Amino acid sequence: MNKVYLFLVICSILFSCQSDEEKIKDIIIDNIENELIETLDDPDSFEFVKLYKIDTIFKLPFYKALKKSTESSIGAFKIKLQEDHESITLLDTERAKRNLDDLDKYEKLINESKEGEILEINTTFTCRYNNEFGAKMLHGYEVSLTEGLKIDKIKLIE
Repeated sequence: MNKVYLFLVICSILFSCQSDEEKIKDIIIDNIENELIETLDDPDSFEFVKLYKIDTIFKLPFYKALKKSTESSIGAFKIKLQEDHESITLLDTERAKRNLDDLDKYEKLINESKEGEILEINTTFTCRYNNEFGAKMLHGYEVSLTEGLKIDKIKLIE
């Protein structure tokens, strides 16, 4: 009898030692499955095949890159303004104004963001399911998730 208890304890320890990464993958797979299954003609035929690389976009580096790119565009406009101000169009002027507004917005977002804060998580996956004619289909999807691992967007890969 003691051997049975020991076996059960060992099994529970082994199965509970799942890494955080594996737990996150399981949550992502469950969320994708729950979202997609509602749209299928034959939900019982759904079969998850593979989850590919998970790509995380962090807020701070993303907003800093946007700010740098916007600053570069503003700099190019200033150079054009100094060198050849007669060739500047109304569209150039409107774009420069929009860039200045964006620059303020990005600065605010940078100040509000914390290091390690997630903007978006992206992944791709494949699955099989039966279509309306009963034929087994294999499809790939691109998925965007929020920081809380909730589905933001899901798109069939053509």
